[in-house]
Amino acid sequence: LLEVGIIEHTAQSAAAIIGIENLNSGSTPKVGFIGAVKNFKFSKLPCVGETIKTKAYIAGSFANISLIKSETTANGEIIATGELKVVIAE
Repeated sequence: LLEVGIIEHTAQSAAAIIGIENLNSGSTPKVGFIGAVKNFKFSKLPCVGETIKTKAYIAGSFANISLIKSETTANGEIIATGELKVVIAE
């Protein structure tokens, strides 16, 4: 898995978090897109057969933009961290 795959994994995690937040607030999920990819740092790439896990959370929101911070691990070792700005279409 290359760096871009880890970023995509993070984007999917971000979509799930924002979708759940919308459902919990009584809203229906909306279309969103990545507005920025920032500060990604990779210490290594996962080997074939390793399972990766991404923990992500909303670090802040303003209007229809959310900042997502993430940490990806493989076998319990942090292999990547980064930030995404997600824009929700109105």
